Amino acid sequence: MMNGRGPSEVIVQIRGEQLEYVLNECMKTNLPIKHVQRNNETVTCIIHRKYLSQLDRIVFDSDCTWEVVSLSFFEKYKLLVKERIGFFIGMAVFVAMMILLSQMIWKVEIRGANPALKHEISQAIEEIGVSVGKFSFLLPGLEEIQSQLLDQLEGITWVGVQKQGTTYRFEVVEQTLPKEREDAAPRHLTAKKTAVIHSIYAEKGQVLVEENELVHPGDMLISGFIGKGKHAKMVAATGKVLGETWYQATVNIPLKQRVDTLTGNVEKSYALQIGSFRLPIWGFSQEKSFSSVAPSETMKQPALFEKWNIPISLSIVTWNESQSLSPPVKREDLRKVAKERGRSELKKKISDEATILNEKILHEQSENGKVKIVIHYQVIEDITSETPIIRGE
Repeated sequence: MMNGRGPSEVIVQIRGEQLEYVLNECMKTNLPIKHVQRNNETVTCIIHRKYLSQLDRIVFDSDCTWEVVSLSFFEKYKLLVKERIGFFIGMAVFVAMMILLSQMIWKVEIRGANPALKHEISQAIEEIGVSVGKFSFLLPGLEEIQSQLLDQLEGITWVGVQKQGTTYRFEVVEQTLPKEREDAAPRHLTAKKTAVIHSIYAEKGQVLVEENELVHPGDMLISGFIGKGKHAKMVAATGKVLGETWYQATVNIPLKQRVDTLTGNVEKSYALQIGSFRLPIWGFSQEKSFSSVAPSETMKQPALFEKWNIPISLSIVTWNESQSLSPPVKREDLRKVAKERGRSELKKKISDEATILNEKILHEQSENGKVKIVIHYQVIEDITSETPIIRGE
C-alpha cells in the first residue's frame, strides 16, 4: 500500500463530511499530495512532511480531522536510533576500536642479523619508537627509520624496512670483512685412526704411504719435509687422505611395536584469538572426553579483519580420539628399523663428507622382549690429523 513514497513523505488520513472541500483547497493552493485514495468519509494520501502545517490550516477551516498513519523513513530511522541508542553507540565504538587496532604495531621482526646485532637493532628501533603497542601513525616514515638505523648502527651494509598491516619487518645485510690469511706453521699430516688407505690427495708435502696400505694412529701420511739432508725444507703439509675405517653399532628394538591409530570419534572446541590473548567460546573441555587424543588447530580470520590485517581470528581445535595397538612385527621389518637407527647414530660420529660404504648384521639375539642386533659398517672418511714439526727434528 502507498508504494513509491520518498524518504521524507508521510501517509496522512483525513476524516469528515467536507472531504471535497479539503481536496479542492489543496488543488487551489497547489498543495502537493499524491496517491489519493477515498473510502466513504476517509481520504488517504501521501504528502511531504514540510507541507503538514499547510494541510493543517486547510483541514482546520472544515469540520474534518487528520492524522499521520505512517511516519517517513527518516522519522522511523530517528525513532529506531533513539530506541536502540546503546546498540549504535556500541557499533560505533567497535568500528573505532577496529580502526585503531589496525593502526597499532602487533609484531616486529628482524631478519638476517646474528643474535648480538639483532639485540642492538632492537634497542635502536625502540629508541625510534617502533615497538609492540605503539601506533604507526605516530612514527616517522619508513625511509627516515631506515636512514636513522644506518647512521646509528655499525656492522650493517643495508637495512630494509617494510610495514605490512600491523607488522614491521627489518631485513638486515651484515658487513663481511675478508679474513686475514695466516701462514700455517710447519706440520706433518698423520693418521688419527686405524684404516686402509683408499685415496691420497696431496697439495703440499711428501707422501709416505700408498693406497691399500694399513695404517695405525700416529703413522705419518704426508711429511712436512721437502728435500733431503741439509737442503730439506719445512712446510705446512696440506692434503686429504681418505681411508676405509670400521664401526660397530648395537641396536635394541622391542619385539612389540606400539602404533597409535584414530578411532574416528571427533570433538571440536572454539576460541577467539586476539593477538596473543585467547578467549574460550565453546567446547574448551572436549579434551577430557577422550582418554587419548590427537589435536589439530585451524585458524580462520573474517574477511573484514583479513583486509585490515587485524590480528583477530577464530581458533578451531579438532580433537581426534586415538588408541594404541601392538600388531605383530616381522623380523625383516625389525632389521630394517635397526639399520635405520644404526645409520642415524653413526652419522652423528662421522663427518658430513664421510661415505658409508657397506653395512652388515653380525649378530642377532632376542631377550627380555627385545631383539639385540649388532651391525658392522665400512666407512670411507678423512683420517688425517695435523702434527706440528718441532724444531730440531
